[in-house]
Amino acid sequence: MDGYGSHNTFKVITYAKKHNIHLYALPPYTTHFLQPLDVGCFQPLKYHHGQALDASARYTRKEFTRTEFLAALAQIRRSMFTQRTIIGA
Repeated sequence: MDGYGSHNTFKVITYAKKHNIHLYALPPYTTHFLQPLDVGCFQPLKYHHGQALDASARYTRKEFTRTEFLAALAQIRRSMFTQRTIIGA
């Protein structure tokens, strides 16, 4: 949670409690530095996506379309969402 009003409502808090979701309040304007998943999990996504783009450009010399992205996504996810990455986040 980043202090945005619609994120901090009774409905959201009740839903989170009911589903055993732990909410964390982060200081405003710092979420891009402090959001654990952005840094811990999605930074590797950007890296592995870049690797797939690079491989496509080097070896197929064709445009990396949405179809190619979806085809590569399963491998990208296997590469990035490892137990080590998730625990580290």
